[in-house]
Amino acid sequence: MNDELLRFYRARIAEFGLGYRAMWGDSADWKSRARFQPLSLLPIEPGDVVVDIGCGIADLANFFRECGLDISYIGVEAVPEFAAEARSATGCEIVEFDAFRNLDLLPAADWYVTFGTLNKSWSIADLPGQDDADRLHTLLERLWTKARKGVAASFVTDVVEYKKDGVVNLDPALTAARLKALTPFFMVFHGYAFFEYFAAAWRGQRR
Repeated sequence: MNDELLRFYRARIAEFGLGYRAMWGDSADWKSRARFQPLSLLPIEPGDVVVDIGCGIADLANFFRECGLDISYIGVEAVPEFAAEARSATGCEIVEFDAFRNLDLLPAADWYVTFGTLNKSWSIADLPGQDDADRLHTLLERLWTKARKGVAASFVTDVVEYKKDGVVNLDPALTAARLKALTPFFMVFHGYAFFEYFAAAWRGQRR
């Protein structure tokens, strides 16, 4: 468990309660659905097992329900307060542990997805890799080897007017190059109306 991460989110929960603002630090909860929307472009099929790493209060489970896609959702959350709220609000299976430091404990899945979990330099400093960018891309590649079908994640872009201390700003072209080395089936979506981008890779066949 990353104790600093736990302290960080418990301070937010104490200030804002269990909701979007505690997870993301702002009150623009419309961004939640916008973040997830590119998932609709992926070949996720009914019955697929989707593991949501760092699920927070499991907003993604509700997104899939609203889309009418009958997948098997499992949330993984390191903050007990978020995990309890996710179970109560969605009725989904939520397991509690620090997934990025315990990849072997992850439930078997068709898809591993993660949103908003990989944007703080201090929270990933002990992960394998030569620098922040390598740490994040290496993690995505390790998830790829475990996934039956594919992976997806959101990152903070380096195409910004300013950068905040402690935030990992990634080059989306570098992410595309790392995904290209895995599979010809990948995408990078840089069209969010905020300073993030979406990246995904999946297994497929040319026809």
